[in-house]
Amino acid sequence: MIPHRKRVQSLLDKRGRREHHQFLIEGVRLVEEALAADLAIERLYHIAAPSDTRLSRVLELASGRGVRLAQVTPDELLSLSDTQTPQGVIAVAFIPQWSEDDIWATEERRGDVLILDGVRDPGNLGTLIRTAEAAAARGVFVTPGTVELTNPKVVRSAMGALFRFPAVVITAHEQVAARCQESRLPLVLTSVRTGEAVSRLRAHPSVVLVLGGEAEGAGQVWESLADMVVRLPMSPRTESLNVAVAGGILLFRHIWYPSDEASEAEPIT
Repeated sequence: MIPHRKRVQSLLDKRGRREHHQFLIEGVRLVEEALAADLAIERLYHIAAPSDTRLSRVLELASGRGVRLAQVTPDELLSLSDTQTPQGVIAVAFIPQWSEDDIWATEERRGDVLILDGVRDPGNLGTLIRTAEAAAARGVFVTPGTVELTNPKVVRSAMGALFRFPAVVITAHEQVAARCQESRLPLVLTSVRTGEAVSRLRAHPSVVLVLGGEAEGAGQVWESLADMVVRLPMSPRTESLNVAVAGGILLFRHIWYPSDEASEAEPIT
Protein backbone atom coordinates (compact mmCIF):
# COMPACT_ATOMS: atom_id res chain seq x y z
CA MET A 1 0.00 0.00 0.00
CA ILE A 2 1.34 3.43 -1.00
CA PRO A 3 1.19 6.06 1.78
CA HIS A 4 -0.80 9.14 0.69
CA ARG A 5 -1.19 7.73 -2.80
CA LYS A 6 -3.92 10.09 -4.02
CA ARG A 7 -2.13 13.20 -2.82
CA VAL A 8 1.13 12.13 -4.43
CA GLN A 9 -0.62 11.32 -7.71
CA SER A 10 -2.26 14.75 -7.62
CA LEU A 11 1.25 16.23 -7.90
CA LEU A 12 1.40 14.92 -11.45
CA ASP A 13 -1.08 17.69 -12.24
CA LYS A 14 -0.48 21.45 -12.17
CA ARG A 15 -3.52 22.00 -9.95
CA GLY A 16 -2.28 19.52 -7.36
CA ARG A 17 1.17 21.07 -7.26
CA ARG A 18 -0.33 24.50 -6.66
CA GLU A 19 -2.66 23.22 -3.96
CA HIS A 20 -0.01 21.37 -1.97
CA HIS A 21 3.03 23.55 -2.84
CA GLN A 22 4.92 20.38 -3.68
CA PHE A 23 6.26 18.65 -6.77
CA LEU A 24 7.81 15.33 -7.78
CA ILE A 25 11.45 14.58 -8.48
CA GLU A 26 12.16 11.34 -10.34
CA GLY A 27 15.35 9.36 -10.59
CA VAL A 28 18.47 8.76 -8.53
CA ARG A 29 20.51 11.55 -10.09
CA LEU A 30 17.90 14.26 -9.59
CA VAL A 31 17.21 13.14 -6.02
CA GLU A 32 20.97 13.34 -5.38
CA GLU A 33 20.94 16.89 -6.75
CA ALA A 34 17.97 17.80 -4.55
CA LEU A 35 19.69 16.47 -1.44
CA ALA A 36 22.91 18.28 -2.33
CA ALA A 37 20.93 21.52 -2.67
CA ASP A 38 19.28 20.96 0.74
CA LEU A 39 15.88 21.04 -0.88
CA ALA A 40 13.06 20.32 1.56
CA ILE A 41 11.95 16.75 0.83
CA GLU A 42 8.98 15.20 2.61
CA ARG A 43 9.25 11.58 1.50
CA LEU A 44 10.99 9.21 -0.89
CA TYR A 45 9.11 6.39 -2.60
CA HIS A 46 11.51 3.71 -3.78
CA ILE A 47 11.82 0.13 -4.90
CA ALA A 48 13.96 -2.40 -3.04
CA ALA A 49 17.59 -1.32 -3.22
CA PRO A 50 20.43 -3.86 -3.10
CA SER A 51 23.18 -2.89 -0.67
CA ASP A 52 26.10 -0.80 -1.87
CA THR A 53 24.29 0.62 -4.88
CA ARG A 54 23.78 4.24 -5.88
CA LEU A 55 20.12 3.99 -4.88
CA SER A 56 20.89 2.51 -1.48
CA ARG A 57 23.37 5.29 -0.78
CA VAL A 58 20.79 7.92 -1.72
CA LEU A 59 18.26 6.30 0.62
CA GLU A 60 20.78 6.17 3.44
CA LEU A 61 21.67 9.84 2.96
CA ALA A 62 18.03 10.89 2.85
CA SER A 63 17.13 8.86 5.93
CA GLY A 64 20.03 10.42 7.82
CA ARG A 65 18.52 13.83 7.09
CA GLY A 66 15.15 12.86 8.46
CA VAL A 67 13.41 12.19 5.14
CA ARG A 68 10.73 9.52 5.43
CA LEU A 69 11.13 6.48 3.19
CA ALA A 70 8.41 4.28 1.70
CA GLN A 71 9.36 1.09 -0.14
CA VAL A 72 6.93 0.22 -2.94
CA THR A 73 6.76 -2.28 -5.78
CA PRO A 74 7.89 -1.33 -9.31
CA ASP A 75 4.26 -1.19 -10.43
CA GLU A 76 3.33 1.05 -7.51
CA LEU A 77 6.22 3.36 -8.30
CA LEU A 78 5.07 3.49 -11.92
CA SER A 79 1.64 4.68 -10.77
CA LEU A 80 3.31 7.73 -9.22
CA SER A 81 5.55 8.47 -12.17
CA ASP A 82 5.34 10.86 -15.11
CA THR A 83 7.53 8.54 -17.19
CA GLN A 84 7.16 5.00 -18.49
CA THR A 85 10.42 3.89 -16.89
CA PRO A 86 10.83 5.40 -13.41
CA GLN A 87 14.40 5.06 -12.16
CA GLY A 88 13.85 3.46 -8.78
CA VAL A 89 12.97 6.48 -6.66
CA ILE A 90 10.56 9.43 -6.60
CA ALA A 91 10.79 12.31 -4.12
CA VAL A 92 7.96 14.50 -2.88
CA ALA A 93 9.58 17.90 -2.39
CA PHE A 94 8.41 21.35 -1.43
CA ILE A 95 8.54 23.91 -4.24
CA PRO A 96 11.48 26.32 -3.73
CA GLN A 97 10.25 29.78 -2.76
CA TRP A 98 12.33 32.40 -4.56
CA SER A 99 11.52 36.11 -4.63
CA GLU A 100 12.40 38.85 -7.12
CA ASP A 101 14.86 40.24 -4.57
CA ASP A 102 16.79 36.98 -4.72
CA ILE A 103 17.66 37.99 -8.27
CA TRP A 104 17.91 41.77 -8.04
CA ALA A 105 19.44 42.22 -4.59
CA THR A 106 22.79 40.69 -5.50
CA GLU A 107 25.16 43.63 -5.79
CA GLU A 108 28.12 41.38 -5.12
CA ARG A 109 27.15 39.17 -8.05
CA ARG A 110 27.42 39.86 -11.73
CA GLY A 111 25.80 38.12 -14.61
CA ASP A 112 22.78 38.37 -16.84
CA VAL A 113 19.15 38.15 -15.89
CA LEU A 114 16.99 36.06 -18.22
CA ILE A 115 13.31 36.80 -18.89
CA LEU A 116 11.33 34.08 -20.66
CA ASP A 117 8.05 35.23 -22.14
CA GLY A 118 5.65 32.63 -23.47
CA VAL A 119 8.11 29.71 -23.66
CA ARG A 120 5.67 26.82 -23.74
CA ASP A 121 7.92 23.85 -24.45
CA PRO A 122 8.99 22.33 -21.10
CA GLY A 123 12.19 20.92 -22.55
CA ASN A 124 13.23 24.36 -23.76
CA LEU A 125 12.38 25.99 -20.43
CA GLY A 126 14.34 23.46 -18.39
CA THR A 127 17.31 23.70 -20.76
CA LEU A 128 17.31 27.50 -20.56
CA ILE A 129 17.27 27.44 -16.75
CA ARG A 130 20.13 24.95 -16.70
CA THR A 131 22.06 27.03 -19.26
CA ALA A 132 21.49 30.27 -17.36
CA GLU A 133 22.91 28.71 -14.21
CA ALA A 134 25.90 27.35 -16.12
CA ALA A 135 26.55 30.80 -17.61
CA ALA A 136 26.58 32.35 -14.10
CA ALA A 137 23.41 34.35 -14.64
CA ARG A 138 21.69 35.90 -11.62
CA GLY A 139 18.36 34.20 -12.17
CA VAL A 140 15.39 33.68 -14.45
CA PHE A 141 12.03 35.43 -14.62
CA VAL A 142 9.14 33.76 -16.42
CA THR A 143 5.81 35.25 -17.45
CA PRO A 144 2.46 33.55 -16.78
CA GLY A 145 2.31 32.47 -20.43
CA THR A 146 5.39 30.30 -19.91
CA VAL A 147 5.07 26.63 -18.98
CA GLU A 148 4.94 25.94 -15.24
CA LEU A 149 8.33 25.77 -13.57
CA THR A 150 7.61 22.50 -11.73
CA ASN A 151 6.21 20.69 -14.76
CA PRO A 152 7.87 17.23 -14.58
CA LYS A 153 9.53 17.66 -17.98
CA VAL A 154 10.92 21.03 -16.93
CA VAL A 155 12.31 19.48 -13.74
CA ARG A 156 14.02 16.70 -15.69
CA SER A 157 15.50 18.93 -18.39
CA ALA A 158 16.77 21.49 -15.85
CA MET A 159 18.93 18.70 -14.38
CA GLY A 160 18.89 20.02 -10.81
CA ALA A 161 19.23 23.73 -11.58
CA LEU A 162 15.70 24.39 -10.32
CA PHE A 163 16.71 23.24 -6.84
CA ARG A 164 19.36 25.93 -6.34
CA PHE A 165 18.93 28.65 -8.98
CA PRO A 166 16.38 31.50 -8.62
CA ALA A 167 13.42 31.23 -11.00
CA VAL A 168 10.44 33.52 -10.38
CA VAL A 169 7.10 34.16 -12.09
CA ILE A 170 6.47 37.85 -12.86
CA THR A 171 3.34 39.71 -13.92
CA ALA A 172 4.30 43.40 -13.73
CA HIS A 173 6.41 44.09 -16.81
CA GLU A 174 6.84 47.79 -16.05
CA GLN A 175 8.09 47.00 -12.55
CA VAL A 176 10.73 44.72 -14.03
CA ALA A 177 11.82 47.47 -16.41
CA ALA A 178 12.11 49.87 -13.47
CA ARG A 179 14.28 47.42 -11.56
CA CYS A 180 16.49 47.10 -14.63
CA GLN A 181 17.12 50.85 -14.50
CA GLU A 182 17.77 50.76 -10.76
CA SER A 183 20.27 47.94 -11.28
CA ARG A 184 21.81 49.72 -14.29
CA LEU A 185 21.20 46.70 -16.48
CA PRO A 186 19.99 47.37 -20.03
CA LEU A 187 16.79 45.54 -20.97
CA VAL A 188 17.56 43.72 -24.22
CA LEU A 189 14.89 42.25 -26.45
CA THR A 190 15.98 39.55 -28.87
CA SER A 191 14.51 39.31 -32.37
CA VAL A 192 14.83 36.96 -35.31
CA ARG A 193 15.20 39.46 -38.13
CA THR A 194 15.00 43.04 -36.87
CA GLY A 195 17.23 44.91 -34.49
CA GLU A 196 20.88 45.73 -34.18
CA ALA A 197 23.72 43.26 -34.44
CA VAL A 198 24.31 41.30 -31.26
CA SER A 199 27.82 42.76 -31.10
CA ARG A 200 26.21 45.81 -29.44
CA LEU A 201 26.20 43.77 -26.25
CA ARG A 202 30.00 43.97 -26.03
CA ALA A 203 29.66 47.25 -24.19
CA HIS A 204 27.60 45.67 -21.40
CA PRO A 205 29.13 42.99 -19.15
CA SER A 206 25.65 42.11 -17.85
CA VAL A 207 22.20 42.63 -19.34
CA VAL A 208 18.60 41.55 -18.90
CA LEU A 209 17.77 39.32 -21.87
CA VAL A 210 14.17 38.82 -23.01
CA LEU A 211 13.55 35.65 -25.01
CA GLY A 212 10.16 34.93 -26.53
CA GLY A 213 8.22 31.76 -27.11
CA GLU A 214 8.85 29.29 -29.89
CA ALA A 215 6.04 30.48 -32.15
CA GLU A 216 5.09 34.09 -31.44
CA GLY A 217 8.24 35.45 -29.83
CA ALA A 218 8.17 37.89 -26.91
CA GLY A 219 5.03 39.92 -26.27
CA GLN A 220 4.76 43.41 -27.76
CA VAL A 221 4.82 45.01 -24.31
CA TRP A 222 8.58 44.40 -24.20
CA GLU A 223 9.16 46.46 -27.35
CA SER A 224 8.20 49.67 -25.59
CA LEU A 225 10.21 48.80 -22.49
CA ALA A 226 13.42 47.53 -24.09
CA ASP A 227 16.57 49.65 -24.18
CA MET A 228 17.68 47.87 -27.34
CA VAL A 229 16.66 45.10 -29.73
CA VAL A 230 19.34 42.74 -31.01
CA ARG A 231 19.40 39.89 -33.48
CA LEU A 232 21.62 36.90 -34.11
CA PRO A 233 22.93 36.80 -37.69
CA MET A 234 21.59 33.74 -39.52
CA SER A 235 21.42 32.31 -42.97
CA PRO A 236 18.46 33.79 -44.89
CA ARG A 237 17.31 30.23 -45.52
CA THR A 238 16.76 29.72 -41.78
CA GLU A 239 13.46 30.93 -40.38
CA SER A 240 14.45 30.90 -36.71
CA LEU A 241 16.57 29.25 -34.05
CA ASN A 242 15.32 27.06 -31.24
CA VAL A 243 14.83 29.38 -28.26
CA ALA A 244 17.08 27.29 -26.01
CA VAL A 245 19.86 27.35 -28.61
CA ALA A 246 19.54 31.11 -29.09
CA GLY A 247 19.53 31.63 -25.33
CA GLY A 248 22.65 29.54 -24.93
CA ILE A 249 24.52 31.54 -27.56
CA LEU A 250 23.58 34.86 -25.95
CA LEU A 251 24.23 33.78 -22.37
CA PHE A 252 27.69 32.51 -23.31
CA ARG A 253 28.56 35.48 -25.53
CA HIS A 254 31.48 36.32 -23.21
CA ILE A 255 33.30 33.31 -24.63
CA TRP A 256 33.46 34.90 -28.05
CA TYR A 257 33.65 38.46 -26.73
CA PRO A 258 36.07 38.27 -23.78
CA SER A 259 36.09 41.54 -21.84
CA ASP A 260 39.82 42.10 -22.33
CA GLU A 261 39.47 41.74 -26.10
CA ALA A 262 36.19 43.57 -26.59
CA SER A 263 37.80 46.73 -27.93
CA GLU A 264 39.56 44.79 -30.69
CA ALA A 265 36.74 42.42 -31.63
CA GLU A 266 35.25 42.72 -35.09
CA PRO A 267 31.50 43.44 -35.09
CA ILE A 268 29.07 40.84 -36.34
CA THR A 269 26.84 42.16 -39.09
